[in-house]
This record gives sequence, C-alpha cells and structure tokens, in this order.
Amino acid sequence: MARSVSVASFSSTINLSARPTAPTNAVENTTANTFGFTVNPLYPDLSAYEFSTNGGTTYQPVTTNPIAIGSKLLAIGDLLVRVKAMPSVSFAGLPLLNVNAYNNLATALKHTETSNLVIYPNPANDFITISGARNARIVISDLKGRMLLNVEAGSNQIDIRSLAKGIYVLKVQSEDKQVVGKLVKE
Repeated sequence: MARSVSVASFSSTINLSARPTAPTNAVENTTANTFGFTVNPLYPDLSAYEFSTNGGTTYQPVTTNPIAIGSKLLAIGDLLVRVKAMPSVSFAGLPLLNVNAYNNLATALKHTETSNLVIYPNPANDFITISGARNARIVISDLKGRMLLNVEAGSNQIDIRSLAKGIYVLKVQSEDKQVVGKLVKE
C-alpha cells in the first residue's frame, strides 16, 4: 500500500513508496577495510549508487563493489550506501549502513615505521604500556569521537580501568610522531 505525505511548503505530494529500497547483504571486511553489498535488482549498475563515510552528511559515487574504506576510522552507522537521486528516481533510496566499526592500526603504523613506538597489551584489561614515545600525550576516544581519556604520559603505563569493555580509538602524540590506532578493552 502506497503511503503519501502532504508537504505544504512544496505544495505537492511525496509518495514514500517511490523511494528505492536499500541495497542488501552487507559484506563488511574490517581487516581489508572494505564494504560490499548486493545491488537493488531494479538498479544493477554501480553508477546508480552513492556512499557516505560521515553518516550521510556528504556522498560520493560508488565506483567499485566492494568499496575501499582505506584507513578512515568509522563508527557504526557512519558508512551508508544508497541508490542516488536521478532523473528516473525522484528521491535517493533508503540506505544500507555498516554495523561494524572500521579502523586500521596497521595502516596508521606504516607511516611511523622509523619509530620504535610500542603499545601493549592490546586487547587490555587494566593498563596499557607505551614505550618509545617521549613527552607523549595519549587520547582515548570512543567510536563516536568523544574523548574519554586525555593524559600526558609521565609514566609509560596508562590506567584504562575506567573504560567499559569495547573498542576505542587510541591516539599517541609525541614530540616527533603521531600514531592513531585501535584499542580493545576486555
């Protein structure tokens, strides 16, 4: 049954059933940092799709399936794929979104291969140890970007007992390097 909503400011009627359905069957590979999907059968060509990595604020065209995420840190729901608005489609389609967080510690560490920075253990329970960084500032944030810990590493051991179990973004900024990666609290 088609549902219509009257939009007075446009003095027209929008038929919500005219929106294309979302792509299906998300294939999330958080190791390779890719996001694949099954296309809507009514829109088999990838040029009909767009994706966002910022929760739908901006979109860019889909050119490959799976989509390469790279080293971006993405929270659950940040990645959306949908049929884009086109002359044959009045409104953009409903989105398919990620249900896993994306980040890539290995990519971040490739940029500091000359460093001797070591962070362990990871996963951790009570404390993490950071060696090889002088005068470092350590920032631990949740996957939505909220800063939870911000400490100067006077000692190399950081107390993480106040954190709930989960996945966090760990940023270590020292005099000569910055590393961003994943921290798992068990």
